[in-house]
Amino acid sequence: QLIRSTVEAYQCAGKRERTKIIHSIMQTIRQQGGRFVKQDADSGRWIDIGFASALEKVDHSLRDQAAPQEPIEMLSGPVGLPNGYQPQNVDVCCGRGKKNWNHQGNVWFRELIRSKVKQYQDAGDKHEKTSLIVSVVEAVRQRGGRFVKQDGNTKLWYDIGEAQSRDKVDHSLRDQVYHGSSSSEAKPPAR
Repeated sequence: QLIRSTVEAYQCAGKRERTKIIHSIMQTIRQQGGRFVKQDADSGRWIDIGFASALEKVDHSLRDQAAPQEPIEMLSGPVGLPNGYQPQNVDVCCGRGKKNWNHQGNVWFRELIRSKVKQYQDAGDKHEKTSLIVSVVEAVRQRGGRFVKQDGNTKLWYDIGEAQSRDKVDHSLRDQVYHGSSSSEAKPPAR
């Protein structure tokens, strides 16, 4: 209810104001004796998630309430980019091969994925994992990047769209969890 009552102000606010809204919500919860807790998978005990995780949890809750409620499939799909478009250093190039692997945006993306693995593993449910995935897609977009792929026949580049971008992030996180850091450092096979 607290989140729903502030979501409109959050949507209209700038970055600084959003931070103030988040802090205000946290303060209200703590003043009423509330805490931000998570159940430890091993011991079953409830533990305080700490200030930074609580900030992120409130932020995700506000963004989830502000997001359109239509299914992911209804969001924008692949979009062709102008003829002659070449991936920018902030883009994430999807597809196999050394050229994509070594692309500056992909190197940054792999570092970002590695930094989120623990958070992904600690996520308690599908909702928390989805929020994390969305935050990674947003991080790429906030720096001006796109998730792009080159059409094998026409050789033209296109933005893969929101649903496929989320799939790419989800797959990258799961792959990093499964293979650990050794596979993320390995070079792709030459084509």
